[in-house]
Amino acid sequence: MAQAPPAPSTYRQKVAQLEQSIAQTTQAVNSKEKCIPYMIVAGAVFPVLLLALLYFAQPAIVQTKEGGKMVRSNKKLFYWTLGVTLVVWALMYAYSWWSGHSVSMICTR
Repeated sequence: MAQAPPAPSTYRQKVAQLEQSIAQTTQAVNSKEKCIPYMIVAGAVFPVLLLALLYFAQPAIVQTKEGGKMVRSNKKLFYWTLGVTLVVWALMYAYSWWSGHSVSMICTR
């Protein structure tokens, strides 16, 4: 047998409760902090720092001999930065996977 529709006062109470619940949820979501895992920040910053280090330090691995002197090779600089970055990213991913993705977060309000 079909149920009778709820009484108007009960229906209005339920709608009011639902609206209140939605308002509380919306407020809670809007007030939450925005968080980013440290691994993502480190993964984004590392290649830039490595590139700057290799560029300014000019180790022998990023230099070629032209004539009688050694000069920085941008091609070697790019490939060394890319290679080391990929290895570091793989290690960071392995650590994140091993730790169960429970890494620290950077949060803002």
